[in-house]
Amino acid sequence: MATYRLAISTGAVIEQSALVYNAEHLNELQNEKDVSNLEIYLFSPDELNKSSRWLLEPLLEIKEVSIYDTKEIVTIFILKNGKKYINTTLDIKKHPFKRHKTIFKSTPHH
Repeated sequence: MATYRLAISTGAVIEQSALVYNAEHLNELQNEKDVSNLEIYLFSPDELNKSSRWLLEPLLEIKEVSIYDTKEIVTIFILKNGKKYINTTLDIKKHPFKRHKTIFKSTPHH
């Protein structure tokens, strides 16, 4: 989920919220010159966040990593509070990462 201010052609500024489903759209929104005060939140299910309910938390970064002995690509969500949610059923301690790629990183407000 994203919340932000959008400057429109009349000079007015409106508050917006949007559900964003992929990192490409997050990057586009972050690079839009008419958008300010952008806040990105991860809406995660209990299976991912290891709690008893869905959570909405400020997101800092999304990484994709490949695992050495499998062909699986794993997504890691890094929150602003330092927590990491790893979207996989593999035991990460037994399957080291091969390489990683940052697909989204939050930047300071503009």
